Amino acid sequence: MYNNLHWHSHIWIDLDETLALTFWWMLAYAHSLGKLMQLRTLEDIIEHEITSIPNIDITAHEMSHIWDTFSNTQEEREIPLMPLAKESIKKLCAQWKKLSIITARNEDKRKDSTIDYVHYHFGDIFEDRIFFVNHYSDSHKPKSEVCKELGITLMIDDNEINALDLAYRDIECILIEKPWNKWKSIDHPYITRVQGWHEII
Repeated sequence: MYNNLHWHSHIWIDLDETLALTFWWMLAYAHSLGKLMQLRTLEDIIEHEITSIPNIDITAHEMSHIWDTFSNTQEEREIPLMPLAKESIKKLCAQWKKLSIITARNEDKRKDSTIDYVHYHFGDIFEDRIFFVNHYSDSHKPKSEVCKELGITLMIDDNEINALDLAYRDIECILIEKPWNKWKSIDHPYITRVQGWHEII
């Protein structure tokens, strides 16, 4: 359980697998292309960075192509939200919290579909506060660096690497448990593990 929300006026939130249940939909799409067949369920994704999973024969370029093609062929709005995500976001707004989204997605290829998805599910709650760090591009920037530059003190994410990077920069992180992080030992006073949004709010 996270008990320090009242200390933070501006909260940054990851999108994929923190607000949106994206990985299963991406995996189903990859299977339709004959890719990532070794990964039968989400439980098989033992690393957030799929190219780091042992015996997975796929390059970062191929993985980037799957993400970008998936985003352009799927009806983005169909991807469901995390349980209680919408209700929790509304509760944070009611507490006068300023909320922003920061995502590893590629801004050049996925900006429009991402903004449409966020506005469809959350209205104008996030306004124009959706930031892209372009994970697979040459302009990639760590989330922690962006947060530090903007004075952000709390991030909600599902990637344990991001969580540790944030913590080392003295930024608190709520880490939502997923198959790729639940088996990893992470011990840092600035990182709080939770099962989902029901434990955050």
